[in-house]
Amino acid sequence: MSFDSFNDFLQMGGHGLYVWLSYGMGLIILLMAGVSPMREKKRVLRQLTQQLKRQQNLQYGTPDTDPSKDMSTTTEEIETANATTKSSNNEAAQ
Repeated sequence: MSFDSFNDFLQMGGHGLYVWLSYGMGLIILLMAGVSPMREKKRVLRQLTQQLKRQQNLQYGTPDTDPSKDMSTTTEEIETANATTKSSNNEAAQ
């Protein structure tokens, strides 16, 4: 099919509205198919980062605590504190 002018090309033999709307919708769908996975990836990464921070806060204490601190040291500190509390309670009971 050949067209005599640019206007005839846009008119598409009287079907221009249908043709150009179809091209437009197709382009929109393709753009959405490309952008949607990128947005989903960002959302998932943001959620995982927040979840990791919450788990580290629960595991290591307050957010300003160094998360690289060895857990065995933390456990030893807790055991020492418990022993100190028990001995204080025993002395107070006597």
